[in-house]
Amino acid sequence: MTVDERTLRREIGVAIKNINGIRVGMFTPDMAFEAVAKRLIEKLLGPCLKCVEMTVLELNEVVQDIGDTMAEYATGKEPADPVVVAAGRLSAY
Repeated sequence: MTVDERTLRREIGVAIKNINGIRVGMFTPDMAFEAVAKRLIEKLLGPCLKCVEMTVLELNEVVQDIGDTMAEYATGKEPADPVVVAAGRLSAY
């Protein structure tokens, strides 16, 4: 994601003016910071959830590949089964 620095500074300035009103403050008011931060976090929510989803899919593929490889070796398969089953639960998230 890209953030336009100019637009962000303008949003922060507007938020500070709206919070302060006609008073002039030296520090950024908490409410102005929270309003801008919440809006930015909401923009990041979708990409973050997509990243988590892609990570889970990739991990499931890796676990599946490991399980397929381990199935070829009878002595290594039994101790690894509980680990593979537990890792397979990642798809629930």
